[in-house]
Amino acid sequence: MVRIKRLVISSLLFFAGLLVGVFLFLPWENVWNTALNAANKKLDGKVEITWTAIQHAGPLGVTLMGLKVRPKALPASLDINSLQLEFGITPLVKLTCNTGPTLTLDIFRSKAVRLDGALDLNALLNREDTSGVVALTGDAAFPKWGAPPSTGRLEIHSASLALPQGLTAENVAAEAELDGPTLAVRAFKTTGPIPVEGSGTLQLDWSNFKRSSYDFSGSVQFGENVKKFQKAGALDKLPGL
Repeated sequence: MVRIKRLVISSLLFFAGLLVGVFLFLPWENVWNTALNAANKKLDGKVEITWTAIQHAGPLGVTLMGLKVRPKALPASLDINSLQLEFGITPLVKLTCNTGPTLTLDIFRSKAVRLDGALDLNALLNREDTSGVVALTGDAAFPKWGAPPSTGRLEIHSASLALPQGLTAENVAAEAELDGPTLAVRAFKTTGPIPVEGSGTLQLDWSNFKRSSYDFSGSVQFGENVKKFQKAGALDKLPGL
């Protein structure tokens, strides 16, 4: 009886070791490449994703190099130096986006996400008329995966930005809250070269972002003179979009 138990235990250990060996030494680069291409096809043209290389591929993560994301609803593609994907328990998924500085996105089982870090706009958007490093912190909750977020919060800070049409902004700070399709910008401020303060709302069209509408008001300071403003319209009518 003892010999049979030992034989059974030895057999189980052998097969467990064999399974672990197969699991660890699978060609994970090929596995990830196949899985990512399959996921890309399921996007049905809404978003096109390409990459130049796969590194650090394993059962619990992978790094995509030279990532390009082209959302159909947005006016520009997004270029990311590298994107690291890691699986865990809490958070369930961790994405680390590298555009020079790094931005981390934590995804939780509760259908919540948390954002923290920074992006280099020139590297991300690959536009000569747009540059600057933007620091971001925020969170969002989703009713179900694949649907737009239902609620959220975002804070933005930047020491200096260069924008289309030759515009520049220094010491930029903004706070926004999302409730359904309404993004309320609670506070927006920049100190120069022309100080601006304002607030407003964006009515988001998740099917086509450029069709979203905006309504903003605030003040602009020219020397000692302060001028009030109010602007409303559709994003696709703005210069550069």
